[in-house]
Amino acid sequence: NTGGFGIDGGVSSAIGASIVSNENIIYCVVGDLAFFYDLNSIGNRHIRNNLRILLVNNGRGTEFKNYWTAGHEIGDETDQYIAAAGHFGNKSKLIVKEYLGYYYL
Repeated sequence: NTGGFGIDGGVSSAIGASIVSNENIIYCVVGDLAFFYDLNSIGNRHIRNNLRILLVNNGRGTEFKNYWTAGHEIGDETDQYIAAAGHFGNKSKLIVKEYLGYYYL
């Protein structure tokens, strides 16, 4: 789920799937910007132990640089103005583990 062709909703959709389908393991592969954008969903008290989130933490919103986007046309300035390079987390190895309390490799 890309929540309507953007970065919203992937994590919360995976959480919802894990809640209603407790007999299956639910995998969510998500970029860091999409993860932090949907961060409120991580606070859901009904999250089960059947959810696995693979967080790709590259420190920027890479999808905004795809060739069909305006960011591709802008070039290197995409990081500063569109792709949010260095955003909340900025490749931190501690924020997900320490702040959110999740196991993080």
